[in-house]
Amino acid sequence: MIRATEDTGETHGQGSRSDTDPLMDEPNCPVLAAAAERYDTTGQPVTAASIASALQQRESAVGTRLSRLVDCELLAPADGGYRPTVTGREFLDFEAECGPFIVDIDGDPRS
Repeated sequence: MIRATEDTGETHGQGSRSDTDPLMDEPNCPVLAAAAERYDTTGQPVTAASIASALQQRESAVGTRLSRLVDCELLAPADGGYRPTVTGREFLDFEAECGPFIVDIDGDPRS
């Protein structure tokens, strides 16, 4: 099973996660969507810095998200950056809301 999530788990202030994290407020996982859009536009692998700039977010928070998206096989490392995977593009096409998403890749679709 793969648990796909874009939650940074980062803490702010006294150790609590920010209640107003714009990376979680938008539908369809904005970091993944921005990475795919930028990759399609430039034809080059994207970096945390380029996505952070596009989304006006901290590079460290975006870097954490990118790493987790790689762990979930929604992005893949490529030449010093990242590129969207087929699975990542299918996830975006699914129009899922951002947040925890579980995919059972070994499950029987008939069950």
